[in-house]
Amino acid sequence: MNRIARNGLVLSLPALLIATGPLTARAGDGPYVGVEGGINWESPQNLRQDGRVIDSLHFDQGWAAGLIGGYSFANGLRPELSWTSLQSSG
Repeated sequence: MNRIARNGLVLSLPALLIATGPLTARAGDGPYVGVEGGINWESPQNLRQDGRVIDSLHFDQGWAAGLIGGYSFANGLRPELSWTSLQSSG
């Protein structure tokens, strides 16, 4: 197995596990907690005034991570609190 194919396999297995993780989640009654994370990227932004571009902002890639917690009631109501942190330089 060549190096490129092995690297693709190494990267695709964790991605598959992460993608199928929500399939095992169960929505029952009671408290719940969760974590979230990912890559944060922003497209270049243009500031326009009178149809002219007067400034342009460019951002580097960063990360996003967060915690979620709440309570699930039998009637479907799910009050929830979440905290998310984003870091991206530009």
